[in-house]
Amino acid sequence: MISLRLLALATFFPGAAVAQERPPTLPQRDVAATYRVEGVAAEALPGGVPGPLHLAWDAAGQRLRVSAEGRPQMAIVDVAARQAVIVDDGMHTALAVPMGVGALRLDGAHFQRQGTDRVAGLACTLYAVQDRHGAGTLCVTADGVPLRGNGAYDGKPGSFTAVSVEYGPQPASLFAPPPGYLQLALPAMGKRR
Repeated sequence: MISLRLLALATFFPGAAVAQERPPTLPQRDVAATYRVEGVAAEALPGGVPGPLHLAWDAAGQRLRVSAEGRPQMAIVDVAARQAVIVDDGMHTALAVPMGVGALRLDGAHFQRQGTDRVAGLACTLYAVQDRHGAGTLCVTADGVPLRGNGAYDGKPGSFTAVSVEYGPQPASLFAPPPGYLQLALPAMGKRR
């Protein structure tokens, strides 16, 4: 599965941030974006990411779809339900996995504004970002779309860069497994006494 925190953290972080100015860390409106990923960000999937990474975001439903070109798997994350579904088109399965959402919001990360830039034709604010796993930079639009990030996650370098961004309604079908797929679920793991 694509580790969203890995993509977020592995590619966003350079030195220590002193001042805390937190940007929006989830898009505030519907958007689809395609990214070029390198280093540890490209290794988030077993076997790597052979081509561009596609993300679609449903702002009202707080749902994210992540797919890598050339891979039969995709992840659908429902932030409100705190769940990810890993869809495998090759096996016709959909595996529901409970998850924390702090990774998507970059909870615990420290941000320091560094300036502005343009990526994929859009203006973004550049931040130095740091958390316990690494440090790097993140350029994010005023409405929360990450456009570029680079840095290290647990000492491993990685980066991502948006190559295209399109705002607009995202079809509901993007955020559900195809009909007829075998539905599987992993139970939430609680603390043992």
